[in-house]
Amino acid sequence: MGVWVTVASRAGQPLPRGTGMALLVLTVVQVTLVPLSGFWINLLPALLLLASENPSWAAPNQSRKA
Repeated sequence: MGVWVTVASRAGQPLPRGTGMALLVLTVVQVTLVPLSGFWINLLPALLLLASENPSWAAPNQSRKA
């Protein structure tokens, strides 16, 4: 998945919407089935993908007008 994200970003192509949510759901299922595993590491990329899909999450103060 990392290679896919890297190639897409270098080519200037956006990732399909829902990629972050799909990874988050998959990670939650994996952690539920095997809590003492390395699947916890997938939470960070999932949250970063979600933040990139919703720019208002990444910088909430920039969307406000003073």
